[in-house]
Amino acid sequence: MYFLGEGYYSIEDLECMSGKLAKISLMSYRMVGYKPSLVAASSVFLAKYILNPSERPWNRTVQHYTGYEPSDLKECVLELAEARDLYGYVAYAIPTSQPPPIPSHFFTNFG
Repeated sequence: MYFLGEGYYSIEDLECMSGKLAKISLMSYRMVGYKPSLVAASSVFLAKYILNPSERPWNRTVQHYTGYEPSDLKECVLELAEARDLYGYVAYAIPTSQPPPIPSHFFTNFG
């Protein structure tokens, strides 16, 4: 279980949300230029942010296993968030009004 504000979200919630976001990426022509591994990593980043917007969604462990630093993900995550806003509710009933815009410091690398 992972902390989610007043409650927790499960790994299943994270898998479900990131899977839906990856599928949404297929609906946007602007996403075809990204490597599949980058789209997958960006889907996890955005899913973690949607499930808990108060906590930084990327950490050194995820960076180690994906090979992507937060700054590598920025452009793809923002494109994916836009695709979520356009297609998310229609395709998967993902709320489009939340979360708030992703703070830019979430994309800074870990020194």
